[in-house]
Amino acid sequence: MSWFPGVQDSRLYALLDDFTEPVEAPMRKLLSRFNTGPIDMSPMLAIIFLWLLSRLIYAFL
Repeated sequence: MSWFPGVQDSRLYALLDDFTEPVEAPMRKLLSRFNTGPIDMSPMLAIIFLWLLSRLIYAFL
């Protein structure tokens, strides 16, 4: 949400950041090895990873 000025100071941003950062930080570190340009692809990679993880868990239940 960095494209909205001043949003980083809100409580909602802090709450969302607390939930998403533990998942996105490892993805961001992994993607830093590749040249993705100015676009942060870590949210998309995190969504795909969590989807695959949920499918794997569902398959074993």
